Amino acid sequence: ILLIFLLSTTTSLFAQTIIDINKSPYVNIGKSTVYLEDKTTALTIRDIAGGKYDQDFAQGKQEVYNWGISKSAYWIKLQYRAEQQQHVELVIDQPNIDSLEIYAQLAADKFHRIVSGNARPDATKTFNTTSYVFALPATQDTIRTVYIRARSGNILVVPVKLMEASQLSE
Repeated sequence: ILLIFLLSTTTSLFAQTIIDINKSPYVNIGKSTVYLEDKTTALTIRDIAGGKYDQDFAQGKQEVYNWGISKSAYWIKLQYRAEQQQHVELVIDQPNIDSLEIYAQLAADKFHRIVSGNARPDATKTFNTTSYVFALPATQDTIRTVYIRARSGNILVVPVKLMEASQLSE
């Protein structure tokens, strides 16, 4: 019976870590996230967030993702807890990523999308730094989910951090 139960559960057997923004220092959070390799580069946020690929996500094994040179797109999923209306910044400390798409989940099927990356002349950053710093939208929920889609023609290294917006001035 146990074997039947284990075979019938197609979702990942690991629990997604929820990062507490008030208790986490400003460090890389790769081990607290999950990721998926999209070899076709055709998956959309609807595909990824819809649940069909949940079992294909793997737990991050290093604090900084390093996928080398790859034609694939990589999806990173993270969840964090913040105070109501607390302003949180997503930081990706790598300026050489050709394509970055950030999807902050606002509701079950609604996302705030930010498109950026080194290959985009209109790259969106909250602040002009060598890192990508994105202001995540404040919502009424205390636990928020963010998806990151990264792709590059160069070595793809994705160091992901979260911080409370007030830390920017420190």
